[in-house]
Amino acid sequence: IVNDTIQGEPVLVTYCPLCATGIVFERVVAGAEQEFGVSGRLWRSNLLMYNRADDEKNESLWSQVLGEAVLGVNTGEKLAIVPSDIVRWADWKKLHPSTLVLSADTGAARDYGRDPYEDYYTSESVSFGASFNDTRLHPKALVAGIEISGKYKAYSIEALKVGETRDTFEGNDVVVNKDSAGRITITASGERVSHI
Repeated sequence: IVNDTIQGEPVLVTYCPLCATGIVFERVVAGAEQEFGVSGRLWRSNLLMYNRADDEKNESLWSQVLGEAVLGVNTGEKLAIVPSDIVRWADWKKLHPSTLVLSADTGAARDYGRDPYEDYYTSESVSFGASFNDTRLHPKALVAGIEISGKYKAYSIEALKVGETRDTFEGNDVVVNKDSAGRITITASGERVSHI
């Protein structure tokens, strides 16, 4: 989790290694800028964030993938999604060669090369409070998911070809564009739609 400001707007850059979801949110709750942290807890195989407050009674636990408070004073509130891209490092570096990366040489003893989840990504089972009974895709297949009018649709990242994929959903003409670097943009009736 990174609390930052982009073009003057307070944003929250999040990533959950269990479900491979990288999402950027506005970090504003009830009109007030918030700072978030990782709680160390999981809910439905997704990390729980918390909004830091001067008083614990004003903190809530937030599902990273939903951007929604699931426990605490803000239960049911959702963070607004900021459009973002997930791109392979090599492709990003070609486009932006002067980009700096945080060093793993922090002075603290860490084993950055060891994945604590090991074969969790490739196994058929889901855990940590999640269940899965849909057989159309592997339980851990990567998808680009959208929400329109309270309805949800997912596009298999693996099945999307480079270029445009056209669809209709909830009365909208949907265009999913995947470039050669793997970046995906989705529009519905000409307007960009944030996806997870």
